[in-house]
Amino acid sequence: MDVVHLPILTSDSPLKDAVRAMRVQQRSALVRETHTDLALVKIPKVFAALSDGLTQLSNVKNSEPVYRPSPAEMASAHLDERNPRRTEAEWQTFLDSVGYSYALLDSFLGTALVVTRHEPQGDEIRKFPQDCYCNGPHEHSYPPPTVVKGKCPQCAGTVHCE
Repeated sequence: MDVVHLPILTSDSPLKDAVRAMRVQQRSALVRETHTDLALVKIPKVFAALSDGLTQLSNVKNSEPVYRPSPAEMASAHLDERNPRRTEAEWQTFLDSVGYSYALLDSFLGTALVVTRHEPQGDEIRKFPQDCYCNGPHEHSYPPPTVVKGKCPQCAGTVHCE
């Protein structure tokens, strides 16, 4: 389990604003909010959407769902909302029971407090955004190539730069 602050934006936000928000908060993901659900969007997916000429955050596909626990669920699962690390095991059990890897604990003024099921998930989204990403199997960062879009020599995925 990990706790990470991420930018939170509405689905109609421009993709350029999404990249800017991630860079300002020094994170490699954000929470996208619609009227009905929440999703975790990672920066490689945003770069790929920009490369495809898309303009809005709602156009980014392959996001990961984020669960919003109710106060009653948090109470019955004995989850500490002020200091989630004090109830790590309970959070992991809870996220397993609802079938999600991420939960939105709280949000305020463009920042979301997200609890992850596994620590490596927190490590991955806590990274500082890079200039180029490969959309291969591991969606890894890539040193800027001489072209804005090309094949990755490491895994043959497509490299997208911003």
